[in-house]
Amino acid sequence: MKSTICFFSAFSLCTAVLLLVYCAPQPIVITSPAAGAKLLAGDTILVQWAPSITAPKVSYNYNLASSSWQPFTTVIPVSSQEVKVALPTMWYSDSFQIKVEDGDGAHDAGVTGYLHEKFIFLTTALGGQTIHVGNSATLSWRACLSNISSVEVLLSTDSGKSYNEIIGAGSIPVGTALSCLWVVGSETGWDFVDSLYPSSGCVVKVRQYNHDEYMDLSGIFTVAKP
Repeated sequence: MKSTICFFSAFSLCTAVLLLVYCAPQPIVITSPAAGAKLLAGDTILVQWAPSITAPKVSYNYNLASSSWQPFTTVIPVSSQEVKVALPTMWYSDSFQIKVEDGDGAHDAGVTGYLHEKFIFLTTALGGQTIHVGNSATLSWRACLSNISSVEVLLSTDSGKSYNEIIGAGSIPVGTALSCLWVVGSETGWDFVDSLYPSSGCVVKVRQYNHDEYMDLSGIFTVAKP
């Protein structure tokens, strides 16, 4: 009799555990955009997650310390794991978040990093890299074309204390170019370029021509001699 009771007790416990596991909502993980991404206000971007959701709720938040989530104005379904959303057009935030939620309340609030309004930002990753004099690197950026007509690309070899032009021509028309080729060590208009390298405190700045209001900085990287 005791063995029968124990069997039914164990069976009931296992059934309860299985039901709990089955009924519990699966965790949702946002896979794109990645943490730390730089997003340009007004852009339409893809938001991707796993696992599949039939009717996702997608919202955003400007501040990590806030619980105020707002639905996106434009949400275009692409698949059960992907939508296109139109980012807010007028804002800057260094802790912008996107949340994907299913009908059972399971959600992920991915920290997507930075939302820029009328900003330029570098899309070339330089931080932590080592580049050798004589080698070339393509420096790319994004900009709000309706507000910025030209940019300049600057280089610091003293961790951002001072900057000089990489491109001797100065301004680069945004409408025709969003990148430039930098041949390291061939900077025009610099005196004693050879004496600047090697340097472990190099920083690239891309900014609105002759103005720091709209600009972005790379991480610190190293330029070494061949």
